Amino acid sequence: MGLSYKLVLFPALLFLIHVELLSGSGQVIRASILEAAMAQMITASILATSHGLKPRLANMIVGVGIPLSLFTLAVRHWTLERT
Repeated sequence: MGLSYKLVLFPALLFLIHVELLSGSGQVIRASILEAAMAQMITASILATSHGLKPRLANMIVGVGIPLSLFTLAVRHWTLERT
């Protein structure tokens, strides 16, 4: 659920609000949407692991999220280029 929210739902929500509803354009909006679609922070996973906060889950989210974000970023970029 966390990966789908971070990689798909939140960037789509930003796109709908800024591009579709507010008719925004420009590099800042595109960069914000692409940044929102990027993978989770590795630093957060390292901190969670060092403090014993579900280290296996934290590492799995980063391990799956980074390769998956390559695909979602390509889709987001394609979507932004078509608008």
